[in-house]
This record gives sequence, C-alpha cells and structure tokens, in this order.
Amino acid sequence: MKVTSEEKHALLRALPKLFASWDLADEQSSALLSVSKESWERIRSGVNDEYIADDQGQRAGTLLGIHAALRTIFVGSRCNDWIQRPNSDPMFSGQSALDFMIDGGLPAIERVREYLQAEVAR
Repeated sequence: MKVTSEEKHALLRALPKLFASWDLADEQSSALLSVSKESWERIRSGVNDEYIADDQGQRAGTLLGIHAALRTIFVGSRCNDWIQRPNSDPMFSGQSALDFMIDGGLPAIERVREYLQAEVAR
C-alpha cells in the first residue's frame, strides 16, 4: 500500500497519541517506527516536517490498523494493554506483540495486523 505525503503527515500527527495510549517508551516508539530517537522526539513534539520513508509510512498505517482491530476486539484498557502482554499464540512464542513487531520489522507488524483482522472476522 502506497502512502501519500499528506497521509504520512496525518499518520505522524496520530502516532504520538497512539503510542502514548500503548504506554510505549521513546526507545520502543522509535524502534517500532524505525526512526532515530531524535526523529521520534521531533514527531512526538508535533514537528510534522519530518521526512519518513515509504516503509515508515506503511508501518504507521499498519499500526493504526492494529489499533482499530484491538478496539473492535477488546473493551476498555485491554485494547491498549494487549500490545505489551506476553502472548501464548504460537506466532508470538510467548513474546508480546510489541517485542514481536520490534524484532521483526514491517513484516511482523503486518502479520500482527492480519492476526487481529482474523480475530475480528471470527
């Protein structure tokens, strides 16, 4: 999925709030988005002139899709807590979805979205 420049800027505005709701540390946020800590700090502070590559735009859009699926599956704080809880599904091998996505990059982020979309479809 190709993300336009306007969509990238909208995603950059949404990510700090999303990552705050997931209670992510700056290191986790920058790793998940695959940007430097300095770039993440600028994004978090609302400086939306930050350049992000197509890969990072895809990550951002997919992460928002994960959040939407979690809000469909869970009620209340669990939709935000799920991302950091250890997961017994074989795909995660006991890791949290967050660690799985940080370790595996964009392919892992997409797999988590697909996993959750399958749960929504049940």
